[in-house]
Amino acid sequence: MTADRPTRADVERAARAHTHALAALGIEAPRFAVEKGSRTNGIAWRLVAMRDDRRQRPPIGSDVIGFTARDAYDTVTERTSLVWDMRRALIDAGHELPAVIADSDEIERPQAAR
Repeated sequence: MTADRPTRADVERAARAHTHALAALGIEAPRFAVEKGSRTNGIAWRLVAMRDDRRQRPPIGSDVIGFTARDAYDTVTERTSLVWDMRRALIDAGHELPAVIADSDEIERPQAAR
């Protein structure tokens, strides 16, 4: 990704990282589908949770993630950062959570916009 223009692939990669973060918090993480939007046509980008081939709302936040790839990327990375922060706070408070399994790019923690 360039610093200024995330692509759909970047948003999809951020969605995979979000799935991993949710699983690390103990939330059954769905498979996410990213639906591309269009600011010109007034169509929002969406992060759709897929379970058993059925569309559902994401476990955290709205399915609407913005009107541009930048908006979508920033929204998903901010949510992912929040989930990791929640995990850290729960561990600090003495809660037991699932172990984090490091595998491939699923755990990539995309950088939020600067």
